[in-house]
Parts: sequence; C-alpha cells; structure tokens
Amino acid sequence: MASVEGELEAGEAQGTMASIAARQRGRLVFYYGALLLLMGLGFGLGVIVGSALKASGIAPHLDSGLLGVIGMWLGWLAYVRLCRPLIVRRFRQNMRARGLDVRLPYGLKLTDAGLTLTCGGIVKTADWASVTEVFRAKGYWVILVQMEPWFAPVRFFANSADERSFIRSVVANLSDGARGRSKGAVAFASV
Repeated sequence: MASVEGELEAGEAQGTMASIAARQRGRLVFYYGALLLLMGLGFGLGVIVGSALKASGIAPHLDSGLLGVIGMWLGWLAYVRLCRPLIVRRFRQNMRARGLDVRLPYGLKLTDAGLTLTCGGIVKTADWASVTEVFRAKGYWVILVQMEPWFAPVRFFANSADERSFIRSVVANLSDGARGRSKGAVAFASV
C-alpha cells in the first residue's frame, strides 16, 4: 500500500485556503462585485437624498457627503445580510454537485483515552492532551483539538442537565493549561 510521510510546519498550508474556499463556495469575484455595487449604490443614494434635502430647504446645512458615507455603510450591511448567506448556499450546491450529502450524521464520543469524532464516513480520534480549549459560541460547544474546531451542538443534548454532564466530562479530562483557557466551560460544568 502507498503512503507518504513528512513534516509540516503549523500554518505552512495557509496559502491554500483561498483555493480551497473557491472550490467550496465558488469564485469570489461575484461577492466582491456585489459588495462594491451595494456600497456604491448606498453612497450614491445617500448623496442624492442629502442633496435633495439640502436643496428643498428641509436640511439646508446637511452635508450630502456624510449621507453618502452613511449610505455606503448601509450598502455594506446589505451585503452582509444578503450575500453571505449566498456563500453558504453555493457551498452546499458544490457539495451536492460532488455527490455529497449536505446533512451528515455527526457524533462526538468521549472516552478515558480521548475523543472520537464521526462525521459521515470520517472518524477522527484525539487524545486528551491534544485538546487546547473548550468554549461555547453561538449554540455550539467548540472543542479545539490542536486548534482544529470539533463541535458539540447544544441542540444535540436532550436537556441542560445532559449538556452540563457532557461538558463536565470534557473539563475533567483537560490538562491544567486547557482548563485555564476554558473558564466558561469550567464555570458551566461546576454549576
């Protein structure tokens, strides 16, 4: 059987992230174009409204440039609200195009030796020494395994007692350093 071995330095493959992301969600040209278009439209609309208010005498001292800048930022906000969800949709379309399911069975199992993550046909195992931190963010417990996020969605737990028991088990197995970086998890588990 073929195999490869070698040594990687942390972060050395960071330059590949743009290429990987492009394959996952598609080219960024559309998204940057949409960002610039929406910000430009917001700026233009702000200047027009500001000029109209100034000319009509409603706000004679209004700076239309200021309204343009405000409009530009509203355009950016529109981009965040409209285009970012499109990136997720495009990512899912690309998964389907490759014959992948967009909903995968996912599990995180704790043992005395470490954690085992299963996602679809992938199984990953990590010993407890490789866990660097545990924290809660936006409905997920994030377990950093050598800086790779493993997730325990809060919705997976039947109730808060089950969630607390799970996090208590995680915290009990952390190194002192990881426990020190996981203050929120420690506090949650100790209640």
